[in-house]
Amino acid sequence: MVLAYITESIPTAAILIPIVLTAIIVALVTTRIQFRKKQMAELRGGFGNLPTGTDYELGSINQYSEYIKSHATYDFRVDSITWNDLDMDDIFKRINNCITSVGEEYLYNCLHELKQEDDELLEREKLISLFTDDAKARLKTQICLLGLGKESYNGLTSIIFKTDFHILGYPIMYTILACMPILAALYQLAI
Repeated sequence: MVLAYITESIPTAAILIPIVLTAIIVALVTTRIQFRKKQMAELRGGFGNLPTGTDYELGSINQYSEYIKSHATYDFRVDSITWNDLDMDDIFKRINNCITSVGEEYLYNCLHELKQEDDELLEREKLISLFTDDAKARLKTQICLLGLGKESYNGLTSIIFKTDFHILGYPIMYTILACMPILAALYQLAI
């Protein structure tokens, strides 16, 4: 009796399992495509516009800037009194359209640094002009950066600047892995 039941249900299971698996795969692919379209629309529509959701905690965004401040060899930084008097945290939130944690930390530090060298300012202006004028290059770069993600308290600054604090096993692997995003970005730009 049990043997008869098993033999009767095998053909049904053999048909249902591939159908269910196919349905799951189609649902996952469809969801991924829709998510990607939404991301692309946000990237296209977000550039040059004020960011949405400016009411958030800064979290660990200042860690990179604090490290640079403690190791700076120049005195052209906005001090904390001036920063607070000018409500620069609010200004940062108003202009922060970064799609990565690293970008946020770098932008926050740029607002603290007062660059006076013409060559640095001209180089920054060239990059701004490139991404303003060339939407295709900007979008390709943004797509590459999307993979880095955005997460507070990710510990990246301490891993980069305090290497003795984090003793890592197989350090050559981390060097290889650190080069992978650069290679991926170059590959994406080449496409």
